[in-house]
Amino acid sequence: MTAAANYREGGSSSHPNPDTIGQAGKGQLATVGTTGGGKEGSLQENARNWAGNWGFAAYGGKDHKPRIEVSQAKPWKHGGIEGYTATAQVTVTNRPSACVPPKAVVHSIAQKLPDGTMHGWVIYADQGVPDALGADDIKKIMNTVRPTGG
Repeated sequence: MTAAANYREGGSSSHPNPDTIGQAGKGQLATVGTTGGGKEGSLQENARNWAGNWGFAAYGGKDHKPRIEVSQAKPWKHGGIEGYTATAQVTVTNRPSACVPPKAVVHSIAQKLPDGTMHGWVIYADQGVPDALGADDIKKIMNTVRPTGG
């Protein structure tokens, strides 16, 4: 993930698995950034894969696999983007402390650049903890996404 930004940094910093590549549980309640770069697969496949893969990368790892349910990809036409979006509902299976959320949600938006490259936007957010981003706030954030200039 590149161009990442975090929501509510400086909080509890217990992590469900130190081997994960995501930042979940390292002191913030949500992370947003961009991903992609390849030309393989369809927009629908990439939207679903990015939602599920970031759920795993942020909240699991080789020793602790979260339970993840990924929605079907739906068309996304907003802010100049014509692509697809998918949502992953994550149940965290390793909670060494109360700082590790019991659940999380991941949303992705996939678009195709003029050169055929797939480009994605992803947000993953802790759920079931104080000050977590609610569905309405996540929707507001998603509605600010604009097409990449690439």
